Amino acid sequence: MINLKRKNNKRSGFTLVETLVALFIFSISILTVMAVLSQGISSTDYAKNKIIAESLSQEGVEYFRNMRDTFMLYTDDPPGAWVAFRTYLISNTADCENGCYFDNNIEGMVNNLNQPMKGLAIYSCYGYSYHKCPNFYYHPSTGKYDHSSSGGTLTPFSRKITIERIGSPESVSVKSEVTWSSGSKNFSVSVLEHLANWIE
Repeated sequence: MINLKRKNNKRSGFTLVETLVALFIFSISILTVMAVLSQGISSTDYAKNKIIAESLSQEGVEYFRNMRDTFMLYTDDPPGAWVAFRTYLISNTADCENGCYFDNNIEGMVNNLNQPMKGLAIYSCYGYSYHKCPNFYYHPSTGKYDHSSSGGTLTPFSRKITIERIGSPESVSVKSEVTWSSGSKNFSVSVLEHLANWIE
């Protein structure tokens, strides 16, 4: 009897379909990893910017509290100094009712204790588009943020101070709001504090 054996022509290996499926799964895996990494970088960037914004916002309130104390302590007429302080914040020069900003001129304030008004550098945001105050510049040599472009790098941060009379005329609220943009999104943080005539 003749035993005829069929020759097996099957070859081991991947077919075209299997290769395409493997490539598709690999691509999805890579894209998922890239998305997770991108989200992590974005979250880190947001956390960093929020910390900076919170510090700048708190600094805004501290500046006005320091201004009030300067008015009150270095004068022979504390009640008159409080009125002068409150009036200056709502004046046409500062216009803090509609939003204002200041230069970090603390040295000027300290050097003019007998005449504290000379050390104050407050400006209205009215002249800027949408009443948005100008952005900060960062100075790596000092680690400070201010509005001087000399030796500084423009940042996305902008701070707006808003002053409002509350209750009696012997009290004002100070709101310091810092805004910034990242990509197509806008963010903001704010600090609100009430200042009063603590001499009386």
